[in-house]
Amino acid sequence: MIPRKLGLLYAVTLAAVFWLGFVVYYALQMQMPVPGPSEILPEQRSFRREREEGKPEEAAATETPTREIKGCEWIRNRLHNPIDIPGSRPLPKSGKRNTDGNVFWLKSPEMHTKNPETGEEIMILKYNIYNRDPSWTQHTEKYENTVSVLSEHRSETFLPRLHAHCRDIDGYHYIAVEYISKHMNEVPKPEGLPACVDRAIDIMTMFSTMDDKGLCMMDMKPGQWMVRDDGTFVIQDVDDIVASPTKVVYKDQAEGLMATVQRFNRLSAREIDKLWKLRMFPGKQFNIRYAVMSFSMIMNDLGFQWSSRRCAGSAESTVDYDTFHTCRKKLEAWSMSVGDDWPTPTQLISGLKSCRADGTFQRNARDEKPWHALPAGDEANYRPPSACVRAYDNKQSGGRTFTKCEGSCCRNKGSNKCYYTAKASMCS
Repeated sequence: MIPRKLGLLYAVTLAAVFWLGFVVYYALQMQMPVPGPSEILPEQRSFRREREEGKPEEAAATETPTREIKGCEWIRNRLHNPIDIPGSRPLPKSGKRNTDGNVFWLKSPEMHTKNPETGEEIMILKYNIYNRDPSWTQHTEKYENTVSVLSEHRSETFLPRLHAHCRDIDGYHYIAVEYISKHMNEVPKPEGLPACVDRAIDIMTMFSTMDDKGLCMMDMKPGQWMVRDDGTFVIQDVDDIVASPTKVVYKDQAEGLMATVQRFNRLSAREIDKLWKLRMFPGKQFNIRYAVMSFSMIMNDLGFQWSSRRCAGSAESTVDYDTFHTCRKKLEAWSMSVGDDWPTPTQLISGLKSCRADGTFQRNARDEKPWHALPAGDEANYRPPSACVRAYDNKQSGGRTFTKCEGSCCRNKGSNKCYYTAKASMCS
């Protein structure tokens, strides 16, 4: 047992030590300098600003952590236990026909539902295996490419957000992505020249961002972008975005663009064929130039038609519509340049701004990036398409037929030269 007097002395001593420690600590705090703005860490500065603005301390949250991408079990649960969305539209259907004439699906929307954890609307896409040949793997390649692009570039607003993916559920690939609600024709149309140009810049910014990341869109066609409710634009077919340069560009689209460039630059079929294969896209390599050459198509897929009635100048613009229109046409001509002075998407954006501001733009040299430089092909290896000179052959019943020329069957495209192979059944 501790004597009563000794216990009292111990308690008084302990209290005195505690009080002395508090006094010393307070004195030191009073002598410390107040940190200036440059001495405050970013998270401290943000926290202090929110407190000064009268926000609750809970509002000073740290950056939202990266969203976890779910797997097969999550998608399976969504398929078996969907959350119905009142007023949901019927899912779009589209298909292609294979050689026997049957419709097949490479990728089809399977379900419009919600992410139960976040409440966000999602679309579950199903990649179908419609070809029984085990060597045919396009559906798998597109699935893998989509997952790769969306996972690696998760912070990019021009891409839909990836929620989940699964390589195999009952023999199919599945991807759950953000549901984008609006097509371009559902967006309110802009009024006035500044608003029209802003819409064009918003779309071109997606391709500018792609170029910054070294990516290339290999399926350039109308309807490839949609709109979120907040007005941001999103690329729809992510499986067609690849690292630049790529050799995977659809032949019919490449040939169509080639014909457009040919007509615009008034070149013969043989001239554009040689330029295309040796200088513009040697070795069938495609980069951001492919999207740039589609600038004219992009400008006509903005959800509105350029016209002096809709896009007339306003108090905010310094040029009239006709002056801008002439400048824009020159910008489109630059985009289809067959030389090596072709522009990047960033340069086309700058050109649109200059056309709106003063009706002209500068054709400056582009900033070189590794994927911009495609080494010219070896002319010694170039083989021109077969060409033969002949007159049209008229059928007795009217119309024209195709004639074998130098052992091959050629199809005439409007002149007396033929460059394109025709089906044997069409030859005389």
